[in-house]
Amino acid sequence: MAIVLEQLISETAKACGVTVEQILSSDRSGRVKSARQLAMFVAHKNFTFCLPEIAAAFGKTHATVIQAVRIVGRRLKIDKCLRDQHKHLQEVLVSVMTSGPSERILELAHFHGDGGPLNVRILGNPNEINLTMRSRGGVMNIAVTANKGGGK
Repeated sequence: MAIVLEQLISETAKACGVTVEQILSSDRSGRVKSARQLAMFVAHKNFTFCLPEIAAAFGKTHATVIQAVRIVGRRLKIDKCLRDQHKHLQEVLVSVMTSGPSERILELAHFHGDGGPLNVRILGNPNEINLTMRSRGGVMNIAVTANKGGGK
Protein backbone atom coordinates (compact mmCIF):
# COMPACT_ATOMS: atom_id res chain seq x y z
CA MET A 1 0.00 0.00 0.00
CA ALA A 2 1.42 3.37 -0.93
CA ILE A 3 1.33 6.17 1.56
CA VAL A 4 -1.43 8.68 1.02
CA LEU A 5 -1.42 12.28 2.17
CA GLU A 6 -4.26 11.65 4.62
CA GLN A 7 -2.15 9.03 6.42
CA LEU A 8 0.86 11.32 6.40
CA ILE A 9 -1.18 14.17 7.91
CA SER A 10 -2.71 11.86 10.51
CA GLU A 11 0.67 10.42 11.58
CA THR A 12 2.20 13.91 11.70
CA ALA A 13 -0.63 15.10 13.93
CA LYS A 14 -0.02 12.20 16.33
CA ALA A 15 3.75 12.71 16.32
CA CYS A 16 3.43 16.46 16.98
CA GLY A 17 0.62 16.33 19.54
CA VAL A 18 -1.99 18.17 17.49
CA THR A 19 -5.16 17.12 15.70
CA VAL A 20 -5.68 16.58 11.98
CA GLU A 21 -8.27 19.35 12.09
CA GLN A 22 -5.68 21.75 13.51
CA ILE A 23 -3.13 20.88 10.82
CA LEU A 24 -5.72 21.47 8.10
CA SER A 25 -6.97 24.70 9.69
CA SER A 26 -5.60 28.21 9.32
CA ASP A 27 -4.33 28.14 12.93
CA ARG A 28 -0.96 29.90 13.04
CA SER A 29 0.02 29.03 16.61
CA GLY A 30 3.57 27.76 16.87
CA ARG A 31 2.93 24.05 17.48
CA VAL A 32 0.21 23.74 14.84
CA LYS A 33 2.10 25.70 12.21
CA SER A 34 5.26 23.69 12.88
CA ALA A 35 3.36 20.40 12.54
CA ARG A 36 1.73 21.57 9.30
CA GLN A 37 5.07 22.65 7.86
CA LEU A 38 6.71 19.36 8.87
CA ALA A 39 3.95 17.38 7.17
CA MET A 40 4.35 19.44 3.99
CA PHE A 41 8.13 18.98 4.10
CA VAL A 42 7.88 15.19 4.53
CA ALA A 43 5.27 14.94 1.76
CA HIS A 44 7.50 16.84 -0.65
CA LYS A 45 11.04 15.78 0.31
CA ASN A 46 10.54 12.21 1.51
CA PHE A 47 7.65 11.09 -0.69
CA THR A 48 6.77 11.64 -4.32
CA PHE A 49 4.02 14.22 -3.86
CA CYS A 50 4.19 17.31 -6.04
CA LEU A 51 3.53 20.82 -4.76
CA PRO A 52 -0.02 21.13 -6.20
CA GLU A 53 -1.03 17.77 -4.62
CA ILE A 54 0.26 18.87 -1.22
CA ALA A 55 -1.34 22.31 -1.51
CA ALA A 56 -4.72 20.78 -2.38
CA ALA A 57 -4.57 18.30 0.52
CA PHE A 58 -3.83 21.08 3.01
CA GLY A 59 -6.15 23.66 1.45
CA LYS A 60 -3.21 26.00 0.88
CA THR A 61 -1.41 27.52 -2.10
CA HIS A 62 1.65 25.93 -3.59
CA ALA A 63 3.60 29.04 -2.53
CA THR A 64 2.72 28.19 1.08
CA VAL A 65 4.06 24.67 0.56
CA ILE A 66 7.30 26.01 -0.95
CA GLN A 67 7.74 28.32 2.03
CA ALA A 68 7.06 25.49 4.50
CA VAL A 69 9.58 23.21 2.79
CA ARG A 70 12.24 25.94 2.90
CA ILE A 71 11.57 26.80 6.54
CA VAL A 72 11.69 23.18 7.72
CA GLY A 73 14.80 22.50 5.62
CA ARG A 74 16.60 25.36 7.37
CA ARG A 75 15.30 24.45 10.82
CA LEU A 76 16.36 20.81 10.49
CA LYS A 77 19.98 21.96 10.34
CA ILE A 78 19.81 23.71 13.72
CA ASP A 79 16.87 22.23 15.69
CA LYS A 80 17.61 18.81 17.21
CA CYS A 81 14.05 18.43 18.50
CA LEU A 82 12.66 18.95 14.99
CA ARG A 83 15.21 16.48 13.57
CA ASP A 84 14.08 13.90 16.12
CA GLN A 85 10.42 14.51 15.22
CA HIS A 86 11.27 14.21 11.52
CA LYS A 87 13.17 10.95 12.04
CA HIS A 88 10.38 9.49 14.17
CA LEU A 89 7.76 10.48 11.61
CA GLN A 90 9.76 8.87 8.79
CA GLU A 91 10.05 5.62 10.79
CA VAL A 92 6.31 5.58 11.53
CA LEU A 93 5.40 6.24 7.88
CA VAL A 94 7.76 3.52 6.63
CA SER A 95 6.16 1.14 9.14
CA VAL A 96 2.67 2.09 7.89
CA MET A 97 3.74 1.55 4.29
CA THR A 98 5.37 -1.82 4.86
CA SER A 99 2.44 -3.26 6.82
CA GLY A 100 0.45 -4.04 3.63
CA PRO A 101 0.81 -6.99 1.26
CA SER A 102 4.49 -7.30 0.47
CA GLU A 103 4.08 -9.03 -2.90
CA ARG A 104 3.59 -5.61 -4.45
CA ILE A 105 6.44 -3.30 -5.24
CA LEU A 106 5.98 -0.35 -2.95
CA GLU A 107 7.27 3.12 -3.53
CA LEU A 108 8.92 3.71 -0.18
CA ALA A 109 10.37 7.15 -0.36
CA HIS A 110 11.95 9.75 -2.55
CA PHE A 111 14.97 11.17 -0.84
CA HIS A 112 17.23 13.98 -1.92
CA GLY A 113 20.77 13.26 -0.86
CA ASP A 114 24.11 14.78 -1.66
CA GLY A 115 24.35 12.62 -4.78
CA GLY A 116 20.97 13.65 -6.14
CA PRO A 117 17.58 11.94 -5.95
CA LEU A 118 17.50 8.50 -4.40
CA ASN A 119 14.50 6.26 -5.10
CA VAL A 120 13.87 3.40 -2.69
CA ARG A 121 11.56 0.48 -3.36
CA ILE A 122 10.63 -2.47 -1.15
CA LEU A 123 10.54 -5.93 -2.72
CA GLY A 124 10.04 -9.29 -1.05
CA ASN A 125 8.08 -11.19 1.54
CA PRO A 126 7.08 -10.07 5.06
CA ASN A 127 10.16 -11.62 6.67
CA GLU A 128 12.75 -10.32 4.25
CA ILE A 129 12.78 -6.83 2.85
CA ASN A 130 15.04 -6.07 -0.10
CA LEU A 131 15.77 -2.43 -0.80
CA THR A 132 16.98 -1.25 -4.19
CA MET A 133 18.42 2.24 -4.09
CA ARG A 134 19.26 4.12 -7.24
CA SER A 135 21.21 7.34 -7.37
CA ARG A 136 23.26 9.19 -9.92
CA GLY A 137 26.37 7.56 -8.51
CA GLY A 138 25.24 4.01 -9.24
CA VAL A 139 23.01 1.31 -7.82
CA MET A 140 23.27 -0.15 -4.33
CA ASN A 141 21.31 -3.24 -3.25
CA ILE A 142 20.69 -3.94 0.43
CA ALA A 143 19.03 -7.03 1.89
CA VAL A 144 17.49 -6.61 5.33
CA THR A 145 15.93 -9.45 7.28
CA ALA A 146 13.02 -8.36 9.42
CA ASN A 147 11.68 -10.60 12.18
CA LYS A 148 7.95 -9.99 12.41
CA GLY A 149 7.44 -12.85 14.84
CA GLY A 150 7.36 -10.72 17.99
CA GLY A 151 11.05 -10.86 18.89
CA LYS A 152 11.65 -14.58 18.29
